[in-house]
Amino acid sequence: MKVLHVYRTCYPETKGGVEQVIRYITKGCQGSGVESKILALSDTENKKFIHENTEVILTKKIFELASNSFSLGMFIEFYKLSNWADIIHYHYPWPSGDLLSILNYSKPTVITYHSDIIKQKFLKRIYFPLEQFFLSKASVIVATSPQYAASSKTLIKFNKKVEVIPLAIDPEDYKHTNDALDTEMKNRYGTNFFYLLVY
Repeated sequence: MKVLHVYRTCYPETKGGVEQVIRYITKGCQGSGVESKILALSDTENKKFIHENTEVILTKKIFELASNSFSLGMFIEFYKLSNWADIIHYHYPWPSGDLLSILNYSKPTVITYHSDIIKQKFLKRIYFPLEQFFLSKASVIVATSPQYAASSKTLIKFNKKVEVIPLAIDPEDYKHTNDALDTEMKNRYGTNFFYLLVY
């Protein structure tokens, strides 16, 4: 199976939460016969590379408005890659991704719904028709928790398409070397836990 992930940024170019989610999904699916590619934007240049056995295709963004970055080159790459893919996996919110989806609705689509749009209330009114069209055409919409699926007004509207898949972590990314604290935590909580040290 071939899966194309579409989002505005990706790991290791940036290391935000959505980028890590995409990274963990692509890594986790490798042992199940899934070939993944990631299409995202770059601040500086068009480039392609392999990271953790996944091909990353970046196109140079030409402008950004209200955290929504845009690239003409991405439309060309998306058209080629969507023909390659069996499934297209969009990561919401990113209105440019909604626009890209218009180029190919013949393939099954997954939308992982990471967050409601909160800050850009005025722009959300303008964007609303495109958002609703985008979500209505999805094969499935993934909410990351049952609480979010039940509380988001947008997800409630599309509840027949919503499936809950909790986010995951890679324990290797959370290793630490504080033996004294490790012993204290194990004495307090047992072994079925992890903690994050922030310096």
